[in-house]
Amino acid sequence: MKSSIKNILSTAFIAAVSLTGCKKGPDMPMATLDLGIESIIAPYMGAEYTVSVNSNTSWEVVSSDETWASFSTAEFVGSTELTVRVGGNDGDERTAVITVRSKDGGLVRELPVVQAGVSSEGYISISALRELEGDGDYTITGNDARIKGFVVTDAVSGNWFEKSFAIEDSFSDVNSGITVSVTGDYSAIEFGNEISIPLEGAVLGRNDSGYLTLTVAGEPQLTETTPVEVKPLTVDHAAMQTGDYESMYVSLNDFQVVQESIGGTWAVSPKFENADGDRIVLPVSENAVFASVSYNEGVGTVCGIAGPAGTEPELRPVNLDGIDLSVMRIGVKPGIRQLPYVFPFYCSEQTNETPKYIKYNKLSYNASTQLVSGVIAEELDETVGAYLEMTVYGKSSGDIFGPNYWAEVGAHDNINASSFVSLDNGKTTPTSECGFWLTVPLQMDMPEDFNVSFGLCGAGDWALSEWALSYSSDKKAWTEAGSVNIERVTAGGSYYFYYTLPVHLNAPILAGNNLYLKLTPQGKRSISGANTADGHGNSCRIRLHSAIVISQEVEGDTYAPAGAVYFQPFDKLTAGMDYFVGEKLGAFANYCAGDISTWTEDQTQGMTGEKVMERPGYAQISYANTETPSVRTEYSNELGYLTTPALGVSGDLMLSFKAAAYRSPAIRSKNTSGPPDVQNPDITEAVVEIIGGGTINGSTTATVTGLPTDSFKTFTLNITGATAGTQIRFTSAPADGQFSRWFIDDILVTK
Repeated sequence: MKSSIKNILSTAFIAAVSLTGCKKGPDMPMATLDLGIESIIAPYMGAEYTVSVNSNTSWEVVSSDETWASFSTAEFVGSTELTVRVGGNDGDERTAVITVRSKDGGLVRELPVVQAGVSSEGYISISALRELEGDGDYTITGNDARIKGFVVTDAVSGNWFEKSFAIEDSFSDVNSGITVSVTGDYSAIEFGNEISIPLEGAVLGRNDSGYLTLTVAGEPQLTETTPVEVKPLTVDHAAMQTGDYESMYVSLNDFQVVQESIGGTWAVSPKFENADGDRIVLPVSENAVFASVSYNEGVGTVCGIAGPAGTEPELRPVNLDGIDLSVMRIGVKPGIRQLPYVFPFYCSEQTNETPKYIKYNKLSYNASTQLVSGVIAEELDETVGAYLEMTVYGKSSGDIFGPNYWAEVGAHDNINASSFVSLDNGKTTPTSECGFWLTVPLQMDMPEDFNVSFGLCGAGDWALSEWALSYSSDKKAWTEAGSVNIERVTAGGSYYFYYTLPVHLNAPILAGNNLYLKLTPQGKRSISGANTADGHGNSCRIRLHSAIVISQEVEGDTYAPAGAVYFQPFDKLTAGMDYFVGEKLGAFANYCAGDISTWTEDQTQGMTGEKVMERPGYAQISYANTETPSVRTEYSNELGYLTTPALGVSGDLMLSFKAAAYRSPAIRSKNTSGPPDVQNPDITEAVVEIIGGGTINGSTTATVTGLPTDSFKTFTLNITGATAGTQIRFTSAPADGQFSRWFIDDILVTK
């Protein structure tokens, strides 16, 4: 099989990483090796190209195996001009990679070469252009090279990116579509037109929505080809997830709007799903002419422009002509399809009546069994189908408090009940085991190792302290994963603790089955340390609060971008709760893993700090304890700061990093039961300081504003006059009484 540019580049890059390491830290070598251009796109008749090699070390050119792409210099020391000769092509489009590397192998640069075929009239295919994508934007050197394709978006509908359109040069092959952004007038370009686009000076990169976009310097030209009737290519959900059909006009069959979007309009950008529960998102701009139109709720065909790779990929409607939905709906197989999964107790309003994401069932005492037992809560999302059962024991109904649902002011919303009795208590033997049982249907194979997180509160002094977590695949044979102990902080207090226990499966639990989890009391020790009599009465309440979360710890694999002086992607951080899961977490949104003082050397990579907490794949700066304060007004902001190691280079540098701010889920409508946990959202500002020489935007301190609270945003700052000892510190400057928790990821310094 013919190797693609992407495969060649991947192989070369892996070779480079094996020599240099995938993370570039402060001890990087000072040798330099850079090429003046990033790719060559040649016409079919061949040409010569001058490539500036800028270096302060000895280097060599490693030939590709393609004899048609040759070079003038095999090795050199320092900077020089390298001539690349591309021979004539009397066949099909072809690709090669010329590799330039330092003699010690520490620096490797690749120069992709793409040449048009004579049979394609000198046009470069879109698939070949897509394979040139790198880590960031770059400008194409293409001389007279061009691409052409048919327009598959409709400017009149208003549901595409401003001053952009999508084209494809094949209606069946993968990677045949791309988004084109223009600076001039493109109103004459219509759906179905074939256009020719010059590549010289065009910039290839991803737009804000993640679509690979060619921003052209020259004007697109209509060809003489008669406009065609473009019909969508039918694909399945798995093909959409790969991103292979990005920017192509496609259709999917047998999809319907998800249950939570029933009764809406296109303006909400609804999600759709099929009978297997596979989901897609149909983004609709507020400027779309059909944004206010309602959609049918039944199953049918949906058409649009395919988006980038993703678990829930995008399909942007071109117009409503390609949407054909019936009135009748179909059933969807229940089960979770990815981790993390959250069984939430969160209530959008400060009430004790209606949780937002689950159906709460009131249970009553059964005098014959002396139990309160049954399904206490069910997922409102029927495509998940998870449900929570509970059992408590009492010699009479008066021995049992509740159970009830309570929306706590700090978002520790919970199932609150007494009396739980352990089977080995020794004084009381209930007819059934007490505790909580969660049933989770699966439409995915469970990983061998995963975590289960949950919140527990022991109210009063006599609630049972030890609780064990066990799992099962049949609800008969149980394996204990571990146990936790609830402790009393002060007499009579109620404290909301968070726990995470690892689970290792002894045998696979596959899609189509159920995962069962149970949380049951053990022994007779109470939270006060004394032995409880029998676990009865209002003084032994247990509150299962916030959420039950099933998650998996996975290390990232982000490579250092070319030219990085310092790069910290936090890929080695895997623990804690992912804040961006959203409000379903309730108070769990504030649950972090260890402070930076407990991180390994591999995790810190030379960084230091205080009150910097681990999150999965990113870090949190500043912290607020929401477990042990007895009242919400005692919550306090613990200011944090994070400092890079010395950068090891001098001169003018560019700093970029991703940031987002924390927003408490307790800030919700109709809050009538007292103040939420932090009164107001955390500040949406972060402070960047330069230590050890240099300035940032003309000062040693800079403040970035406008941190979003629902996603990361990239911020870029210029560092002037850095020294080898320069360090960067990230912190905040809240006013008295303010909270300043924020998140940071992908710290990148380039020269």
